[in-house]
Amino acid sequence: MSGEDSHYSAMVTRVTWLAGVSGMVWWAVALRLTGLGWYVALCIVAGIAAGVGLDKVAGTGPWLLVVGVVVGSVAAFWGVYKMILPVLYGRNSPGDRKGKGSDK
Repeated sequence: MSGEDSHYSAMVTRVTWLAGVSGMVWWAVALRLTGLGWYVALCIVAGIAAGVGLDKVAGTGPWLLVVGVVVGSVAAFWGVYKMILPVLYGRNSPGDRKGKGSDK
């Protein structure tokens, strides 16, 4: 078995484990994780585009570009955090009160 095959096998094992933990099928977990990468990229690109556009309008040089990158990065990682919670903890996030406590 080559190193690349063992890397693929380890990745499939991790995704399968995540699927078992969250109660999701393995391909749904794989699609969700792929979507996370696209989400991060799009948030950062949107921040860059907004920063460049606002810099052209306001004539402020690279400052609004830097702000756009920071805002895009913060939005991306906050969104990843919120999207990964169901994968790690099942359908409900740890702070979700649904299904906990007494049944009334």
